Amino acid sequence: MRVLMISNDPSILSDELGDVVARHQAYGKAVDILDIIILTKKGYENKFLAANVQVKPTNSRVRTRYARDAVKIGRKLIKTVKYDLVVTQDPFLTAQAGYFLAKKCKAAFLVHLHGDFLFNKYLRYEGWAVRLLHWLAKRMVRKADAVRVVSQGVKNKVIKARVPAERIRVIHTAVDMEKFSQVIQAKSLEMEERYQGQRVILYVGRLEPIKGLRMLVKTFAKVAAASPQAHLVIVGNGSQYTSLRSRFESIRLSHRVDFVGQIDHKELAAYYQVASAVVLTSFSESFGKVIIEAAGAGTPTVSTATTGALGLIDNGKTGYLVNIKDYKAASEYLLTLIKDSNLSARLGAAAYSKLQVLPSWEENIKQVVTYWNDIVRSKKVKKS
Repeated sequence: MRVLMISNDPSILSDELGDVVARHQAYGKAVDILDIIILTKKGYENKFLAANVQVKPTNSRVRTRYARDAVKIGRKLIKTVKYDLVVTQDPFLTAQAGYFLAKKCKAAFLVHLHGDFLFNKYLRYEGWAVRLLHWLAKRMVRKADAVRVVSQGVKNKVIKARVPAERIRVIHTAVDMEKFSQVIQAKSLEMEERYQGQRVILYVGRLEPIKGLRMLVKTFAKVAAASPQAHLVIVGNGSQYTSLRSRFESIRLSHRVDFVGQIDHKELAAYYQVASAVVLTSFSESFGKVIIEAAGAGTPTVSTATTGALGLIDNGKTGYLVNIKDYKAASEYLLTLIKDSNLSARLGAAAYSKLQVLPSWEENIKQVVTYWNDIVRSKKVKKS
């Protein structure tokens, strides 16, 4: 099978052998050819992840040229390769380019929905451009031969967009839970010494408006006022990094908040393991990878009731769910967990038991590739 993929994730071009790179290398082992076009600004070089997996950045001058530049690269590729499948990583610009190229080379067209894009009123926090592209998302999923989603909740929304249920398949995002249960002795000792006598609340994720960062500040402010031992650790980077630091400084809590930035995925387990609870304040999550990673370390999560979180947390049994923007409820649950270590351990163990039945990283790769093969076979049957 020959696959052309269009993505907007530049981390595939990173020199680090992270989870994203490893996943695409695994895809490459299961197909004959995997060519990947990445929507990027200028400054990137072509790269081979394997002999049969090449990555080509668009190196666009401006974002408005992303789709056009992706099509330009794709047109050159389809002159030498007859692709069986075109895969796009979102229903927006990658799908717009992918749809054109799939028609051009008469390949099957698959749209992946890794985000909660459809019928989501909170997308206004991602900016005007995403709101304007909502109509494009609905158009693309209707035109696709198949749609992959990461949760049942997102599948229901795609059906609402008038896509037949048989054209949609739920395949969760790959998460290696066992990686987060393993103890890295040196790092764990370092974390225990650093936060000795403190009760750590952990946030992991992008620092972007859609993540509800104002709610995060309000939530921790209430927790800090009630618990002198509470300490917030923030893992991740984003456009709101500076403003978020400023907010904590303005309420005189910066000494109780650590910004550790983007860290090596191998070190992340130690942060989950030292935490009494993980907090998520997002307006939108299609799945909830952080919830699963935390469960792998036996740590419960307090999360807003996003589409993804609703499918992963049993409220009061494996963690806690709160209404979006309800910082008061979130702070109360976090205080409960940091004051009662036995409860935190009990809910964390229950979260692990609930989520360990999800497909492993390797099984997830097989599910994705199996779906690709199913789509290609179905397309060939329709042609005949």
